[in-house]
Amino acid sequence: MKTIPFAKIIGHTLPLEFIANGLTHGPIGHAYLFYGPEGVGKDLIASRFAMALLCEHSSRTGDACDACDSCRRFTNDNHHNFQLLRPEGAQNYKVDQLRELRRNVSLMAYHEGRRVYLIPDADKMNPEGANAILKTLEEPSSGVVLILVTSQSIKLLPTIHSRCQKVRFGRLSDHDLEPFLIQEYSLDKETASLLARLSEGSPGRSRELTLPSVSQLRKVLFSELTRHRPENLSNAMEMPKKINDMRKNAESEEDIKIDIQTLYDWMLFYFRDLLVYRLTKNPDLLINQDFKNEIAQISSRWSWSAIRSSIQQLEYLKWVAPKNLNNQFCLESVFLRAYQSFS
Repeated sequence: MKTIPFAKIIGHTLPLEFIANGLTHGPIGHAYLFYGPEGVGKDLIASRFAMALLCEHSSRTGDACDACDSCRRFTNDNHHNFQLLRPEGAQNYKVDQLRELRRNVSLMAYHEGRRVYLIPDADKMNPEGANAILKTLEEPSSGVVLILVTSQSIKLLPTIHSRCQKVRFGRLSDHDLEPFLIQEYSLDKETASLLARLSEGSPGRSRELTLPSVSQLRKVLFSELTRHRPENLSNAMEMPKKINDMRKNAESEEDIKIDIQTLYDWMLFYFRDLLVYRLTKNPDLLINQDFKNEIAQISSRWSWSAIRSSIQQLEYLKWVAPKNLNNQFCLESVFLRAYQSFS
């Protein structure tokens, strides 16, 4: 497993200080919960932490050395004291996976040295699986460390929270993210600034936005939104199909999956900008700087109630999106609610 030294990771000063201090001064806990927004680097740091926990020299440096036998084995994916779990079911971890983990952990009482288990997407456990993990946390074996990672900590049992050392990860600031985007993707400052705003401090989301088909999808979506007449019923009924078709075309161009929540976020930014411009008349406060002229021109087309209804419906859709609802019907609800506010 390839990892990045802590010193080369952007942002996350406090979590990295906490981890380095634990490695150099101890004590090392039996379980950690890394939680925070999606795409901010939790998994990257968790894998490096796992490597450092097994490193022969991390107690001196506060990081893995990348040179000892343990580090080389970890990098080559053949470290016998490390296990990375992944959901084997369609969406969740299988209960048998987590019960097997519990059996392995119990056997470690007779094993010398430290053993590390990394569990990404820890929220993807059904109640039975969560209870199996809970029993593992309640009866830790000496030398065993579990690292749970999640972007939706609210889905974890409170008792799992209470038995882990919690490490919170926040979004990166534009100040931290912009230089990274310029260097990593050879972007100009204006484009890097726009992507930093659109990605809301998430390097993972900004990476998706650098894909040509995704970038083009956003531009086409915004062009359609600026032409949309919210008071026109036929427009309201046509827009959802247009958006859905644009998304499918973008996915087929690069053989990728574009989460519908990404489109919800873009639309939220759009309506947010309409609201901000109507309140301030200041285009510099808009997120979508590349569409600031268009937003200024059409902001008065949308009534206050239409903007508010659209934002409220999009926020609701983001909350229910994991329930696999029909995307076109969901989008229809946004534009129909905006239309109703003109009635």
